[in-house]
Amino acid sequence: MDNLNALPLARPRLTPELDPAFRPAALVNDAFRQWVSESPGSQKVDLALEQVDGSVSRFPTEVLPEDHPNARANFPYLERLTKFLLWSRGASRIYLAGPELLANELKRHFEQSTTGRFDADVMGNRIYERPFQVIPTSFQDLPPAHETSAPLGRHLDGCRIGFDLGASDRKVAAV
Repeated sequence: MDNLNALPLARPRLTPELDPAFRPAALVNDAFRQWVSESPGSQKVDLALEQVDGSVSRFPTEVLPEDHPNARANFPYLERLTKFLLWSRGASRIYLAGPELLANELKRHFEQSTTGRFDADVMGNRIYERPFQVIPTSFQDLPPAHETSAPLGRHLDGCRIGFDLGASDRKVAAV
């Protein structure tokens, strides 16, 4: 992403010897939110991620005002946040209420950029088996939060296999 450097790439307190350029996403996020909290006129953004079963996960945030000297960091912040939410919560539709310019830029990202098209294809066509959409909308028309959960496991009779595909080794256990 070409404007990723617009974000405040905060240094960690301890610099890793093997990767001195490492900038943890959590520190970048904290630094951006600090900019927003110190800026009068920050703009609300609300994301709603919808799955095919009707589940909707909402996430509110804020971005810098359009006339702020660091306003070009708004899109990379929003894109990184959306990607995190998409892969942690899942969705085939993303509704965005907030500045129209940012909503359209996010929509264009998922339609035209290589990384955005990859995420849209995996989440839309491969996982949820329907076209992926980014839908700019108003705060009033944003779908309400409606999250569902399903119990997993709890089958303690019979044989089971467990596996751990760790970073440095693999473990398998059969019961």
